[in-house]
Order: sequence, then structure tokens, then C-alpha cells
Amino acid sequence: MGFQNGEHAVASATQAVFGKWMALQLTLDNHADRSSAQEKARQLYEQTVQMATSTSKTYDADDLAQLFYAAFESMNTDVEDGSPEQVAALIISVRNAAARGDYGPAMRAMQGTGRNAQLRSRNVVEDRVDGDESEPNAGTSSASGADMMDVEPRAPRAPPAVDADGFTSVVRKGRR
Repeated sequence: MGFQNGEHAVASATQAVFGKWMALQLTLDNHADRSSAQEKARQLYEQTVQMATSTSKTYDADDLAQLFYAAFESMNTDVEDGSPEQVAALIISVRNAAARGDYGPAMRAMQGTGRNAQLRSRNVVEDRVDGDESEPNAGTSSASGADMMDVEPRAPRAPPAVDADGFTSVVRKGRR
């Protein structure tokens, strides 16, 4: 895929990164008002591209990370995994390379290769405004969230061995 210009490369890479960003996808999948969250994500994308391609002011990764944290907060989500900083650094890296005419980082971001391909969120906690601690979509799985997980399912545990008296032995794990 060829890019028309640096702005096109940044916009395409940003769209791909947002699509793979687990914290953002989980927020969109689990938000109570899904259409509102999707609109906020669209606005976040537009603001990110505008800031990354601005010719009047040069924004850095910290500026984008602050934008990301504010967007997550507006969707009642705390992101504690550092992924906003990772995504911001990746987008700024794509922008800087595209400004030099190097579209390699943009291509890698779109293909999901390179060291920043696995932007995964492990500690995303959605704030419950109404005090309900139950999971809104417990037991369901969306395609976008499930497809992006690279985690192998755990093998089922073998049942404990029962001796002749009907007791099971306790096996210690790790050091004592």
C-alpha cells in the first residue's frame, strides 16, 4: 500500500493502531452507552491525527498521552497499563518517520509487526457510576476483543488424585 503523503500515512497508521489497542477496544465493547463511546473514540481519532499532523504546532508523545487519558476518563475508564504512552510514542514515531519520507513505521503499524505490535491492556478498570459492580457483558465476547488476544487458553487441570480412604493429597507449588 502506498501513501499519498505523510498525513495519509499517519492517519492510516493511527486508525490501525486504534483498532488493535486493547484498552480502547475493551472500553468500546463494555461501555454502557456504546454509541456515545464510539463517537468519543471517533473524535479521539480525529484529534490525534490533527495533533500528529499539525504544521502550526509540534506536539510530542506526552501531549498525545494526556489527550488519551482525558478521553478514557470521559468514558469512565481508568487505564493503568501504560498503553496511552506506548500508543502516543508509536504515533509520534510514525509521524517523524513520515516527515522524512520513510513510511516503513506506518506500514509496520498497519501490518501489526514490529516491537509495538502488541499494545495490550491488562489493567483496564471501568468505573461504575451507578455503583453496579457486575460486568455488563459477562459471558459474552466480541470479535474485536477476542481476535486481538494472543493468550493461549489454559489447559484444564487434572482432577486431584483420591487415595483408597477417599482423601486427596495436597501438592505444594513453588518454594517453601
